[in-house]
Amino acid sequence: SKNYTVVPGDIPANETAVILSKNLLQTLGDNQFSLLTSLMYLVLSENLLTYISDSAFQGGAPISGLYLDDNQLSKIPNLSDVAATLWTLSCNGNQITTVTQAEFSGCLQLRDLKLENNPLLNYTVVPGDILANETAVILSKNLLQTLGDNQFSLLTSLMYLVLSENLLTYISDSAFQGGAPISGLYLDDN
Repeated sequence: SKNYTVVPGDIPANETAVILSKNLLQTLGDNQFSLLTSLMYLVLSENLLTYISDSAFQGGAPISGLYLDDNQLSKIPNLSDVAATLWTLSCNGNQITTVTQAEFSGCLQLRDLKLENNPLLNYTVVPGDILANETAVILSKNLLQTLGDNQFSLLTSLMYLVLSENLLTYISDSAFQGGAPISGLYLDDN
């Protein structure tokens, strides 16, 4: 932590991992990482981020891990510029209220989606727009109330599902029918 309020401009262009956790970043502007053409892992957790420009990740960096935990984001940022290479998206502890399939358009490599501790206000059920190739989905500490019929039938690669600390009161007998055989299911504290 160096109390940065902006992304420093002196990061070496060939850097593969940038960790700017525990700073005072509030926004990310256009082309924020365009000079970092080798960037694979970007950690911006524990800042004050409320806004990320739609072109913040423009520039062709092959980001595979994007960590935005414990900020104040109200939506998933535009991922179109990292969609081809993004493997992990972690947005735990933000203010995200909705999840749409459009936000993940082109994210064919995305395997780990972490949305723990967000007020998914528009959902009383697990969002149906999670990508089919997800292997791990973490939706604990939200406001989910029910798991309906065939809720996970399209998640053909899902191995781990964490739904702990929600408000689940109903799980359909066929909630897990038709999907992948889940190795780890966590439903504690509902």
